[in-house]
This record gives sequence, structure tokens and C-alpha cells, in this order.
Amino acid sequence: MNKEQRLIELGQRFTIGFPSTELDRETLEVIRRFKIGNIILFKNNVQSRSQLKELCSSLKELILEETGIAPFIMIDQEGGMVTRLSDDFVNIPGAMAIRATGNSRNARFCGQVTAKELSSVGVNFDLAPVLDINSNPNNPVVGVRSYGEDSLAVSEFGIEMMRGLADFGLMTCGKHFPGHGDTSVDSHMGLPVVNKTLSQLEKLELCSFENAIKAGIPAIMTTHILFPNIDDSGLPATMNRKILVDILRGKLKFEGIVLTDCMEMGAIAKNFGTVPAIQVALKNGVDIACVSHHGVLAGEAAQAIMDSDSILDDEMELSFRRILSAKSKCFSSQKLSEGASEEDRAEVDRIGRSSITICNTKPVLGQNPLFVGCYPFVVTLASNPENNRISFADYMASRFHGASLVTSTNPDEAEIANVVNKAAGYSSIVMGTYNGHVYHGQIKLGLELLKLGVPMTVAALRNPYDLSAFPDSVNKIAAYEYTQQGLSWVASCLSAAEVPASRQYFTLEVTNA
Repeated sequence: MNKEQRLIELGQRFTIGFPSTELDRETLEVIRRFKIGNIILFKNNVQSRSQLKELCSSLKELILEETGIAPFIMIDQEGGMVTRLSDDFVNIPGAMAIRATGNSRNARFCGQVTAKELSSVGVNFDLAPVLDINSNPNNPVVGVRSYGEDSLAVSEFGIEMMRGLADFGLMTCGKHFPGHGDTSVDSHMGLPVVNKTLSQLEKLELCSFENAIKAGIPAIMTTHILFPNIDDSGLPATMNRKILVDILRGKLKFEGIVLTDCMEMGAIAKNFGTVPAIQVALKNGVDIACVSHHGVLAGEAAQAIMDSDSILDDEMELSFRRILSAKSKCFSSQKLSEGASEEDRAEVDRIGRSSITICNTKPVLGQNPLFVGCYPFVVTLASNPENNRISFADYMASRFHGASLVTSTNPDEAEIANVVNKAAGYSSIVMGTYNGHVYHGQIKLGLELLKLGVPMTVAALRNPYDLSAFPDSVNKIAAYEYTQQGLSWVASCLSAAEVPASRQYFTLEVTNA
């Protein structure tokens, strides 16, 4: 094999990101020099529908010209709190919200709507569905991104989401193998350890992946987690041949594409180094390495591999042909789309409203309600970078002619005392929490406000486990996402003459605040 051909084959084994709405010179040079074959997009790459369509067209033209092979253009369009598209697209609710509707057909419909929107602008690969089972309520990275706490529900809803995306020819990806649901460390920041044995994983975490593989999922993303009771080499799943080859390909019979979560995440970069880790991952069973933010690191890894000849030709050839086969199937099955219709938008809104979970009784506002809560913030780097344009307290106060108090993320005793003092005299209190089961100051504030003796409602605006800290005298709402459309769904619930029957699809485990 000559050097040029080897470089083209190696380039197919990378997907890279860049920082803005236009391709920067540094990333352009990496693509040209190392024949990078795939692109991943994030919120910072998307300004509008027209801009994204033009960007995808130029990226496809560039990579096709440089490599002779059309690129996968990837995006994490999960819905809810992991939404990359701008507001002129139809953005679906997140996984746990869709699960809360109790109807997996909603997952398929949301997949179809997402596929219509993505394919209309040239994105051909959605890094969804999430197949993690959120068995640990204190999980900082998965939470509402999961379809729930049991493997059957995650399998059913995840597979329907996959099928909806595939109905319009999009490539799909189950993540994060072999499971990120039972961790208390965010792999964007550090290296989680899960001490489960293989037999334990087979009873829970692996079930949704195995079911999705049987249903034909074409790609699976790895996770940056150590599993010392499966392999004691000290390598996380992303770099671990036993997990990727022996278990995923051997035991579960997966024949599709294996790609990594971002190799710049803290779990990898801090403990192994992005460039060396990429070399190990590509050698140990990964087909495509993801470098989400600094494409130059992909170039350094590609150069190191070319210099050291560390990947055998037969391994390179196998991954290369696997990628080409997946691209051929994906591109040939794509359906032309003009995007989602107004009918689609209305149905997504209906699904979002029906996802709002009333855990006991209808909220009572009265004539002079007070709305309290913090701004959204970055819970995990997988979420979108948040800004302070959205305020639960201000939004609801404007909608219901009440008053608002915006608090900090994690109120201390002095702030709690100040807020409670200001809250006296209102007809009711409606508090929005945002992962208060982790940021305990929010829960402490809520419990102190409860002592004022007026009707109180708590709306959990991300993970619903916040609600476990409050007694049944509090009206409880699980809303699953702190977005503009999510707030509109909560507002509809607060103003409705009738509310849905009390229901929940998660366990309210008591969290010590």
C-alpha cells in the first residue's frame, strides 16, 4: 500500500470538530494534510438553518475533493438538554421526557422529525440514541439523557428512536458502551471507575446494547470508564481490546462501526494524553476516533501512526472497509427532505406537554405567586453551553403576573435566609430546581421556603430526583429540561384547568441534602 492510500484510509478513521460557524484555517489544513474523512458539529457551529446547510455543503465538497470519499457529518442531536440545532429547527424533547409520555411511538416520531431536519441541511449521522441505563440518580453526565432506569424501557424507546432516524436514512449510534449509567464522575472531567463484573453488566447495562445490536444499530460509541473487574490493564473501555473486541464484537456479535466519545475529554486527556490514547484506541478495536474541538490533535495522532506504522495493514483495511460499507448504506438510503413541517412542530409540542410529569396534585398559584430558581448552568460538558437569557423565575412571573427571585446555583445559609425573608406574604411559592440533588443548597432553600406555610410547588427542571427531598405536601412536577420550550410546557401545566393523572417513570430515591 502506498503512502497516499494509507493516509486516505487512516483519515477515514477520524472525525474532527472546529470552533465556529465557519471552517478555520488550522482545521482546513489538518483536513487537507491528513485527509480527514469526517466532521462533528456542535452548538457553536450552528447559527441558523441556512447557515448550517451552506456549511455542510462546503464541508462535503472539501472532503470529497481531498479524499474522494464523502464524509460523515455528525452531530449530537439527542433532544432536550443536548440539542445542537438553532431555534429555527424543530427540537425534540430529551430521552427521559419522551419516556415519561409512556408511548414509545413518540420516540419513533421524534426520531423521524430529527432526521427530516438534519437531512434537510446535509447532516447524515446523528450520535443518538443514548442507550445508557440511568441506574445511579447521582450520575452527573447521563440523567435525563437516558430513557430511564430499566433495561426494557431503554431498549424499547432507544430502538424506536433509532428506527425513526433510520426511516429517513440517517446513520445512528448507540452510546456509551458498555454503559455510563452507574457512575458518579463525569468523564468529561475525570476518569470514572465501575467495579461491576461482566455478569453484572450482562444483567443490566449490556441489555440495551445487545437489543439494539439485534435490531440493527449501525454504530456504537465507547465510554471513557475503567472496568477493573473485567480487565485489569488500566485502560478504559475506549482503549480496551477486551471490551471492544472480545465483548462487543465477539460476545455481542456487533459488526458495525465503533467510534469513541471525544478523545479530548478529561478522562482521556488528563490520564493518558489525547494523541497517545488515540493510537491505542485505533489499535485496540476502534474504527473512528472523535476529536471534537482541536483537529490539530487528530493530525498529530495521524502523523504518529504513519511514522510508527503502529496499526497493521490488515487492521487498517478492515476498519476502512467497514466505514466505506456504512457510508454506502447510509448515503444510498437517505431521503430528500425539506425539513419538518408545521404539523410536525405541533406534534412535538404536544409530546413535550404530555411529558410533564405531575407526581401528586395540581399546583395552586393564587393571586400573588412567587417564582424562585437559579439560571441554568453547565451540568456536564455534553450539554450545550448555557447563557443567562433563560430564567425560570422571570419567565413564570411574567406569564402569571407574579413576582420573581433569581437565586445562585447553590445557595448558602446567608442567601437562603435572605430569600426566605423576601418570600413572606405571597399566596404561593413555585420553585424551579436544577439538579438540586447534587447542588444541595437548592434543596435546603426549598425546605426553608416550605416552612412559610403557603401552597408550594417544586418543578425539577432537569433530573427529577430533586423531588425526592420534598414531602408529599409539596406539589411536584418533573419537567426534564430547562429550555425555552421546556418552560412553556411547565407553564401550560401550571395554567391548565385539568392536569394529567399522577404518573412517574422514575424512582424517587431520597437524597441527603
